[in-house]
Amino acid sequence: MEDLATGLKPTTMETKRFIIEDKLLPYFSSMKIRNIDELAVRRWQNKLLDYRNEKGTPYSDTYLKTINNQLSAIMNYAMVYYKLAKNPCRAVGSIGKANADAMKIWTLDQFEQFLGYEKNAAGRLAFNILFWSGIREGGAAGSYQE
Repeated sequence: MEDLATGLKPTTMETKRFIIEDKLLPYFSSMKIRNIDELAVRRWQNKLLDYRNEKGTPYSDTYLKTINNQLSAIMNYAMVYYKLAKNPCRAVGSIGKANADAMKIWTLDQFEQFLGYEKNAAGRLAFNILFWSGIREGGAAGSYQE
């Protein structure tokens, strides 16, 4: 993390830290890095692929790719700086995909129809900001938390 901190934005570092602490360490923390083999990586990938939140939604393909890439980057770093013999992620292959599917965007008519169901003034304002700015729900939530 110290090595990364010098060249990355604080928000990027926060994302990486979250992935490492929430997605990598819970599965791999009891293992020495040299003992993480292809089978362990594949089992971890399968856990990520099987995940569903409380609404039954899986991780997006782009998020899966991001998480997988973080593990592979750590393994590559260990190969260069700590003489790890190989990166097991290379043999296993990646999960997810780099590019997201095209977003489904409402027409003005669809938005106005939707807005007709929102009676709360604050809700109407929030939905108008989201629609007219083009910001996604996750982006709005992230901006709110900062």
